[in-house]
Amino acid sequence: MEPTASGTRLTESFDADRPLGSVMTWITEKWTGSNDRDADLQRGMTTTLARIKAAAEMA
Repeated sequence: MEPTASGTRLTESFDADRPLGSVMTWITEKWTGSNDRDADLQRGMTTTLARIKAAAEMA
């Protein structure tokens, strides 16, 4: 969280080991239904930040 002139900037990040082994790749694909792990992580972060923003603006 970082103060800005108009409010607060919230930043989320992640560290992902690369490459996943073949077993972990298979498990991840079966669990998420996707074979694009980076896109899934990016979508998840975008969703999380949007939900936090919406909750903060309701307060």
